[in-house]
Amino acid sequence: MKYLRLIIALFILFGVGSKITFAQTPSVVVSLPIMMTPSPTPVDYTLPYPGILPDNPLYFLKSLRDNIYSLMISDPLKKTEFDLLMANKRLQMGVFLLQESKSNAVLALSTISKGENYMTDALSKVQSAKSQGENTNDVIKSLNLATRKHEEVLHSLDHTIPLSQQQELKTLEQNVSQLIRQASSLTK
Repeated sequence: MKYLRLIIALFILFGVGSKITFAQTPSVVVSLPIMMTPSPTPVDYTLPYPGILPDNPLYFLKSLRDNIYSLMISDPLKKTEFDLLMANKRLQMGVFLLQESKSNAVLALSTISKGENYMTDALSKVQSAKSQGENTNDVIKSLNLATRKHEEVLHSLDHTIPLSQQQELKTLEQNVSQLIRQASSLTK
């Protein structure tokens, strides 16, 4: 009973004062020195401010809140937008962790990997929404831009990741390349 009250209090604390935002809203831009870009011009896509980072002791509360929000969304397009937001935030969290310290490389790559899982979920949900006949053009455009931005950011991390973690970064880059192909196939 005591734990139930605590969970309800936390839900009220995080649920009442918070607002769900989606990837289309303007947000804080973090400048990351780009050493190598996969395309001649940088992708014009702004990643959202991530808030609390995974190395914070209160991060589990943020994860709990996000999981509750995720469970409450039933519309496939809204769920796609939410998953895209989570993927973008996880990527930005990884970048922030690496900016704090290179010793955070394992946690940063793990966080980015979880973000790419959100991106995979977003792509599968938009495919199901498209097959149901919903208008998915705007969401697909966002997904195309976001996947290219993810690729650009991952390429820019090549010089900041320690050599011991380079293989994991290359695996993430390959996964993002597959996501780009999957997202571009949605426009056809």
